[in-house]
Amino acid sequence: MNGPHRLFVAIDLDEAARAAVSRVMRHLAHALASGPGRRGVRWVAADQLHLTLAFMAAVADADLPAIRQAMGQPLATAAFEAEFRDVGLFPPAGPPRVVWIGIGEGDASVHAVSREVRDRLAALGVPPESRPFTAHLTLGRWRESRVADRTTVTAAAPHGSVARVRVDRVTLYESHLSPDGPSHVVVTQAALGLSPDRGKQP
Repeated sequence: MNGPHRLFVAIDLDEAARAAVSRVMRHLAHALASGPGRRGVRWVAADQLHLTLAFMAAVADADLPAIRQAMGQPLATAAFEAEFRDVGLFPPAGPPRVVWIGIGEGDASVHAVSREVRDRLAALGVPPESRPFTAHLTLGRWRESRVADRTTVTAAAPHGSVARVRVDRVTLYESHLSPDGPSHVVVTQAALGLSPDRGKQP
């Protein structure tokens, strides 16, 4: 193993949700390509769509086994339904840098499981990034943008529910960067709705 490792814990999408979100991305990409705010957006590949709960940018080799073991244990937060709805932009004003879809139903549960994950990691002395957690599904990032991009996306974005997923586990991934873009490798998973003791095999 060669550290430091880029790790993140995320909620995965099922195939139906990936297909629905991909349709939104194609619609927005078409609008940006033909609108006055035309700029290149690096869109997330459909098979890499995920909702990040915690991100760790530089994990040492020595810390990786403990994180893998901890994030393989069940979490107490109950399984739930999450609804992806409404398109948003970061930052909230000026030229946008990130386009995303928010969470409607299930938002409180997403925040609860994120807190549980972050607390578990912090107990190991490997806290995730310090910025406040905002539940969102990243669709793409601009290489270069201007205010007109915001206008174009706001006009083209669908309103209301886009997709729903059943969240019964979270996944610890390791991210590998390359000139062709990032790739994500599953390290382990943690089921929801079980105490660590109940999750143990007899």
